[in-house]
Amino acid sequence: MSQSSRDTLHDIAELLRALRGSIQILERQQLAETKQLSGHQTVDTRQSLMLSFEQLETAIGDMEQTLTTLAEATQDDGLPSRTVDP
Repeated sequence: MSQSSRDTLHDIAELLRALRGSIQILERQQLAETKQLSGHQTVDTRQSLMLSFEQLETAIGDMEQTLTTLAEATQDDGLPSRTVDP
């Protein structure tokens, strides 16, 4: 793999880390501003938000895994490791 390609993979990995952090901040802000609904037949806005943020987290994880696969396929083991925040 060329240095240019390696640099681009690293840049993308860093952008995904930054995106994950920004989404986590937004999630905390949105959940703090959202009131939980009462009743069992209403759509719970908080639950819907949490599911949406889980889907975003999964999508980022999928992209990170794909980058790792690309790096492995091109025999570059220098891609920064994935960091997952609980």
